[in-house]
Amino acid sequence: MAAYLRENIHYTFSGFNFTATFLNLLLEVGSDRIMFSVDYPYGSMEKGRAFLSQLPVSSADKEKIAHGNAELLLRL
Repeated sequence: MAAYLRENIHYTFSGFNFTATFLNLLLEVGSDRIMFSVDYPYGSMEKGRAFLSQLPVSSADKEKIAHGNAELLLRL
């Protein structure tokens, strides 16, 4: 079951801007399966972007999470 969730699902963390929770997801599925999102108008774009900026991950992983993974998934 864990392999299925790692290989077939993409995750967003909108509304769950907690570093520990994000890092747990990152350790479980890797940076290739996580996409940035904000639940606008219920969530703040500024807070979401600030959370993304402060994540303790590499610049390459931030780029994947910010837009790269969505571009691949949606073939943009």
